Amino acid sequence: MVDIDQLVTMFGGKEDRVKMLLNIYASAHDENMDNLNSSFSSGDCDTLFQVSHKVKGSLSSICASEGASLAADVEATAKEGSLPDQAAYDALVEELTAIKSQLDDFLH
Repeated sequence: MVDIDQLVTMFGGKEDRVKMLLNIYASAHDENMDNLNSSFSSGDCDTLFQVSHKVKGSLSSICASEGASLAADVEATAKEGSLPDQAAYDALVEELTAIKSQLDDFLH
């Protein structure tokens, strides 16, 4: 989940800027999920590596450390040319889904 309090603190209490950043993340969420799902299901480790790397960076920038850690696990496995096990992949997808829900609630 996103540590919104930490993010607001990082932005000097400027919640409008936090919302702007989170809107940017939220707007890319569906495309990232689609790319993760298609690369995992097709066994495309190169694309899975690239997308999980991108997701890891995005999650780090919005103070979602657990999600970033899960994305890093998928990224490391894909970088080695292997697919992560189903449980590791499912944990990342579950966390991303929870973050999307959290952001939907916060932004609307």
